[in-house]
Amino acid sequence: MCVLDAQKQEEIDDVAEDRSQGVVSELKDQLGQLKNQFDEFKNEFEEMKLQVDRALADIWDLKLQICGVKEQLLEGKKIFDIEGSLVPVVCVGALLGMVVTMLWK
Repeated sequence: MCVLDAQKQEEIDDVAEDRSQGVVSELKDQLGQLKNQFDEFKNEFEEMKLQVDRALADIWDLKLQICGVKEQLLEGKKIFDIEGSLVPVVCVGALLGMVVTMLWK
């Protein structure tokens, strides 16, 4: 009976070892798949990071362009203000010139 028990125990150990090897190989396969997925996610993350950096650079360029346009508009407004104040002065000068010319006749 001891011999039968020993044989049964060996069979049980063999089956357990085969199962554990199967589980270990399955876990190794899953680990490999997870590593591949991680590498893919890492590459996608790097691409997304580059896209965000490019977008931020584009936003910065647009901001600088907007500031340039604002400066040009302010300069144009100053010129318009100067022209706006020149028009009435020229009109008043012409009117005075006409009045003086009429008086001298």
